[in-house]
Amino acid sequence: MLAAAAAALSSCAGLGGGRPLSRAPELPAAEGEVRFTRLAGSGTAVSVRVENLAEPERLDPPGYAYVAWVRTGREDPPSNLGCLSMRGDFSGELRALTEVDCSELFITAEATGDAERPTGRRLLWAACD
Repeated sequence: MLAAAAAALSSCAGLGGGRPLSRAPELPAAEGEVRFTRLAGSGTAVSVRVENLAEPERLDPPGYAYVAWVRTGREDPPSNLGCLSMRGDFSGELRALTEVDCSELFITAEATGDAERPTGRRLLWAACD
């Protein structure tokens, strides 16, 4: 399973080819995409790539980390998928494995990358299916 996950994650280079992320008005220049790869057995490999994000400290409410969340249904609580690894040009990425059969992925700005629940607004999002 690890070999399949590594292959799925390494095939996600560059924007163009994944599912585009919708964006909130606070991030007018932001672009992003997500790829979901179902793995044999259970689980999903998720690759998120973003460009042109704003400094999270300048958002309202301010944050210090961009965190990706997945949820199984609209009424279900979201699970923290992980913190985006950001570069100085405000582009970033996240590659993760999840056992959650997600229906939605979204990104918020949070005080810490290990937040247990989202406190900020949805800034970028996409349906998983």
